[in-house]
Amino acid sequence: MFFNYIKIAWRNLLRKKLFAAINIFGLSIGLTVCMVIFLIVRYELSFDKFHADSERIHRVYTEFSGTMGGTNRGVVSAAADYVQENLTGVELVVPFHAVYTEKIKVDRGDEQIEAFDQDKRIIATVPAYFDLINYEWLYGSSQELFATPNRVGLTLSKVKKYFGSDISPDEVLGKSIFYRDSIELTVYGIVNDLEHHTDFDFSEFVSIETASMMHGRADYYADWSSTNSSSQLFLKLEEGVSANDFESRLTLISDEYGSHNGDDDDFGWEVAYKLQSLSELHFSPGMGIFDNSRQPPPKMTLKMLAGVALFILILASINFVNLETAQATRRAKEIGVRKVMGSTRGHIIFQFLVESTLATLLAVMIALPMVQFTLSYFHEFIPQGVTFELFDPAVFLFLIFIVALVGMGAGFYPAFVISGFQPVKALKSTIFSDKGVNRSALLRKGLIVFQFAFTQVLIAGCLIIIRQNAYMQNKDLGFVYDEVINIYTPYSEPAVKGQTFLTALSQIPQISTLSRHGEPPATSGYSSSMVKFKTDTSELSLNVFRKEGAEDYFDFYSMPLIAGRAYLPTDSSHEVVVNATFARQIGLAPDEALGKQISWNGKATVVGVINDVNFRSLHHSVEPMMMNYNSEGNCIGLKVDLSNTASIEQVMKQVEEAWLQVFPDKPFQYSFLNDTIERFYQSERRTTKLVATSTGIAVLISCMGLFGLVSFTALQRTKEIGIRKVLGASVKNIIALLSRDFLVLVLVAFALSGPLAYWLGNKWLEEFAYRMELSVWLFIATGVTALTIAFLTVAQQAFKAATDNPVKALRYE
Repeated sequence: MFFNYIKIAWRNLLRKKLFAAINIFGLSIGLTVCMVIFLIVRYELSFDKFHADSERIHRVYTEFSGTMGGTNRGVVSAAADYVQENLTGVELVVPFHAVYTEKIKVDRGDEQIEAFDQDKRIIATVPAYFDLINYEWLYGSSQELFATPNRVGLTLSKVKKYFGSDISPDEVLGKSIFYRDSIELTVYGIVNDLEHHTDFDFSEFVSIETASMMHGRADYYADWSSTNSSSQLFLKLEEGVSANDFESRLTLISDEYGSHNGDDDDFGWEVAYKLQSLSELHFSPGMGIFDNSRQPPPKMTLKMLAGVALFILILASINFVNLETAQATRRAKEIGVRKVMGSTRGHIIFQFLVESTLATLLAVMIALPMVQFTLSYFHEFIPQGVTFELFDPAVFLFLIFIVALVGMGAGFYPAFVISGFQPVKALKSTIFSDKGVNRSALLRKGLIVFQFAFTQVLIAGCLIIIRQNAYMQNKDLGFVYDEVINIYTPYSEPAVKGQTFLTALSQIPQISTLSRHGEPPATSGYSSSMVKFKTDTSELSLNVFRKEGAEDYFDFYSMPLIAGRAYLPTDSSHEVVVNATFARQIGLAPDEALGKQISWNGKATVVGVINDVNFRSLHHSVEPMMMNYNSEGNCIGLKVDLSNTASIEQVMKQVEEAWLQVFPDKPFQYSFLNDTIERFYQSERRTTKLVATSTGIAVLISCMGLFGLVSFTALQRTKEIGIRKVLGASVKNIIALLSRDFLVLVLVAFALSGPLAYWLGNKWLEEFAYRMELSVWLFIATGVTALTIAFLTVAQQAFKAATDNPVKALRYE
C-alpha cells in the first residue's frame, strides 16, 4: 500500500513537470543554503566542548575604566601566583604566556641543523596546563617536562615538522632545539595532537622558568607593572563555586595591582579583573582568542547566518504551498473520485504528504553536490575546518530532520485544504466558489507579499553595505597610502643594520622616496600613553595614541601641519607633534597649543599640530594622537617610481637582494599599506558577499514562485484570454491584465519592507563612527528593482499567453 502512494506521487510529479521543477529546484537551493550554514554553525559551536568539567573553566581578563577604557584578554603576569596563594575556591590555576622567536633551529643529527621561521604556537606554562587540557602523553609526563629548565615538549605534528615524518617519535627524545640562535632546549616529552576542535592548538611547551631565561630575567613573569595580552590566566573553579561569587574575590587582585601601580590613580583609570567562561572564549571578537592571527566569529554573525538560512528555506517552502494550493483546480475531480470510491480524508492527506516528502528528497539529492560547490566558492568566508561528510551522524540526522520538517511542513497546508473538498461540488467543478478556496487565494497573496518583503529587505541591505564599503574606500583618511610599501626590519637586530639596509635601498634608482619610522599612520595594532596637561584651573589626563618617526614622516605620508613645525632630528629635546583632536580635548585651538608643555616621558613640548588622521578603521572616531622623533624605527616605507620600464616585481627583487645582504638568515617580507587598510574591513567584505549571495538566492526563489503562479494563472484563464483577443484586446492589454494583481502585491511588500530595511540599516551603520547617510532614493531604488524583477518575471509568461493563437485558446479544455 505504501509503495502505491509513492508510485502515484511520482506520476503526479511527472504530470506537472514545470511546477515540480520549480518546487524541487527552489527547495534544493534553500536546502543548500541551510546545509552550508548548519555546517558553519556546528563547526563554530563545537570548539572546546570536550574538556572535562568545561563549565567550571574560565579565563581571567582585564577591564580598564576611567581615562583609559577597554578590555585586554591578558593579565599582569604576577596575577597567577597571587591567585594561587591568596584565593580559595580554585581547583586549578593555569597561567601561560606566548613565546615568540624569529627563528628556530633543530638538531637532526650528524651536525645537520634545520632552520624554521617563527612559530606562534609556543607557550610557557606550568604542569597544571596538562590537567586543564587533556593531552595524551606518548612519551614523558608534565612533571618530568617541567622538573628542570631548558626542556621542551612537542606535539606529534610538530615532531614531524621539525624532524621529518620518517623518524620514530621516541628517537626525538633528547634531541636539541635552539631558540634565538643560542638557547638550547632538550626534547623531553611528546603528546598527541588534540583530535577535537579547539582554540588551544599550541604545539610547543616550555616552562615559565625557561622562558624567563630567554628574556634574561628570572622574574620576567612576576611583573605587576604591565598588562600583556600574551599572558593568559585560566582557572578551574571547585565544584559548587559559582563564577559570579568568585569574580567578586578578584577585587583582591585589583587591590594588589593598585598597591604596585599607585600612580595609575593619578592618571584617572582603574583596573578590574573579570571571568570569561570557556564556552564564550571562541566568540569574543572584542578581545580575541590568544593572538591576532585568528578572528573569532561573533555569535551575532552566527545568529544572522541561521536567520538567513531559515528565511530562505521558508521562501522555498512558500513556493511549494502557493503552487500546490493554486493547482487545486487540477486536483478537485481527483479528490472527488477518491472520496466517492471510499478514501478517507486521512488517506488523501497522507498522499499529499508523500508527494511533498518525495519532492523534498529529490531536492536533497540535487542539494548535495551544490553544498560541496558552495563550500569551495565561499572558501574565504567559510572556516577551513568546515567539511561536508554525508555519513557523518550529525549531518545525516540533520538531513533526515530537514526532509521531515520541510516535507511535512510545506505539504501539510495544501494537503489539508485540498483534502477538504466536498465530493459532489468537486465533481461538478463548483468547488471554487467555496470560502475555503478564497481563503487559500488570500493566503497565497499574503505569502507572496512576505516573500518580496523579505527579498526587498535583503536588496536594501545589500545596497547599504555596498555603499558603506565604497564610502570607506573613498574617504580621505588624512594621509596618502596608495603605492606605499612597508618593510619591517627584525626587532632582534641592531638598529645600525636597519640604517645599512636603508642606505642600500637608496641606491635602487626606481625607489623615489624612503622613510624610516616606527609604524605607518594606520595599522592593526597601536601604542598609547597617558599624558597630563595643566590648565589654569585643573590638570587633565588623556589616553593618547602614539606614532614615532623621523622628521620626513609627515612629507612621506603627505600629512601637512596646520600649525607650527615638525619636530627636530634630535634625541636631546622632547618635541612632539599632536593632532587637532588632541588640541581640542585640552581646550585649545591648533595655534594656541604650540609651545605648551605636557607631562610625558618627563616633559615634552608641542611644536606642531596636524589635521586629524584616521589611524584606525572607520569603526572608530579619531582620538588624540601624539608623534615624537625616532630615526631608528624598524619600519621602512618606500615608494616606487614605475615611470620607466621596470615592474614592481623587478624592483622588489632588487629590494630582496639588498635585504639578504644585510639580514641573510631572516625571511624577507613586505606589505602594501593599502592592503593593510583594506584588511580593516575584511568582515564587511565577507558580509557583503554573504548578503549579496543571499539576496540573489532570495530573488531567484521568489521569482521562481512568481513565475509558477503566473504560468498557472495564464493556464487557468486560457479561454478568457482567447475571448478577449477575439474581441480586440491587444498584447499590451493581456500583459497588463495578468501582471496587475501580482505587481500590486510587490508594491504592498515594498510598503512593509521599507521601514524595516531603514531600521536594520541604521542599526548596522551604528558600528561605524564614519558612515554614509541613508537616502530615501536608496529605498526607492530598492522598490524599483524589486518591481522591475517581478514585472520581467510576470511579463515573460504573460507575453507568451498573449501571443498564443486565440483559436487554440478557445478550443482549450
